[in-house]
Amino acid sequence: MTSDTKLHRRRLGASGLEAGAIGLGCMGMTWAYNAGERDDDRSIAVIHRALELGMTLIDTADMYGPYTNEAVVGRALAGRREQAVLATKVGIVVEDRETFRALKAPVRRVCAAAVPVPYSPTLERTALPSRDDITAAVYEVLKG
Repeated sequence: MTSDTKLHRRRLGASGLEAGAIGLGCMGMTWAYNAGERDDDRSIAVIHRALELGMTLIDTADMYGPYTNEAVVGRALAGRREQAVLATKVGIVVEDRETFRALKAPVRRVCAAAVPVPYSPTLERTALPSRDDITAAVYEVLKG
């Protein structure tokens, strides 16, 4: 792909939000794969290149690191925030590399704070167009 070639864009649900047809998962930048070889400058360069190519859906989570992935993504998006659509997960705790558990309290706090999360694969695999829809989807998960 040359620098003047851009990825096709896709609409995310009924929200009107659009992103590149391919997203960039950032988990491996701070956690899971060779974490001892972490290189934040290289990760930031990868995010910048992805944006240049039209890969505008950036996936992160507070559990990656934990708490370090969002900081790296934040530094990469400084001055470029309008170019990216962020995907995240909420309410997941990593006990070790094989043990994950969901916490309902953080999910409730996110809803109470009305954080505008346009997409969360842990809730539903579609774009959620409004904070009311996010709250309703989380309520259904918690009710279940």
